[in-house]
Amino acid sequence: WAGPGSGPLEALISRKAAVLGGAVKDEDGNPVSGTVTLVPVPPRPGHPSLYPTATADEHGVFRFAALTPGTYQVYAWEEIEPTAHWDPRFMDRFATRAETVEVGESGHATVSLKRITAAAERGVLRSLPI
Repeated sequence: WAGPGSGPLEALISRKAAVLGGAVKDEDGNPVSGTVTLVPVPPRPGHPSLYPTATADEHGVFRFAALTPGTYQVYAWEEIEPTAHWDPRFMDRFATRAETVEVGESGHATVSLKRITAAAERGVLRSLPI
């Protein structure tokens, strides 16, 4: 624990986690592997547990099995740095590539994604101010 020694601590434990799954495809509609990231809507800086990642297998299939209920923007990447999706300046550049999904308590949702290529990501990284 690295926080201050006083103040309330809230913990929520529930059996009502949501499940999100789906498929990742390339520009030609073929299933591909990759990394799938979630960004809560609205963004919640300082809450890394609300920014999970999953791996799509060689068939493009991915699953988030114990997800905090809420609304998320879902992205698929050929490659991405582990915490890049925490940065709103970076993610704003890919907003048109997101699928928005809402999952309620004990809810299940499925989404189909087009993978963002490594070349597209590198182009954005070069354009960001340092």
